[in-house]
Amino acid sequence: LENMFNHNEQANRQHRERLTQDFSNFKQEANSRFDAQEMELDTSKANIVKNTRESDAAGNRIRTLQGELKATNEDINKLRQTLELTQQYWKGLTKGFKQTRQQQKEDKDLSGIKGSTTLPSLRASGSNGGVDSPPLSGRPSSRGGRKDRTAPLTLEDSPRPEAHVGAA
Repeated sequence: LENMFNHNEQANRQHRERLTQDFSNFKQEANSRFDAQEMELDTSKANIVKNTRESDAAGNRIRTLQGELKATNEDINKLRQTLELTQQYWKGLTKGFKQTRQQQKEDKDLSGIKGSTTLPSLRASGSNGGVDSPPLSGRPSSRGGRKDRTAPLTLEDSPRPEAHVGAA
């Protein structure tokens, strides 16, 4: 009996040692898994913080772009209105040119209908109805003479009749 008792005692001890070893291995594996999960959790937390900052920055950029897009759309609308007004101006100008061309054509046609109107002929040099005019050589030319063409003529600008009387 004692032998059996020792044998059971030894089997129980071996069984306890095996259970203790299994428990120790399980504990080591669990601690190892917990450490790996803790590292993964820390990495995930860091990624969440990083993604939160990036999404906040992206949100700010989106709001900025929305404001710029709104301003761009307003500019486009102003340009569209200006373009439409410019097109209306061009249409009006074109219509005016067409009307002017048509009026000229009608005037030309009417002048042919009325008959040819001639201007009175100029008399020969020296017969101006009693008014003596100087010869062409004594008149001011466009190459010299008066400097200011907008000012009225004065006696100094006109040719002197006495100088030409003796030459005639």
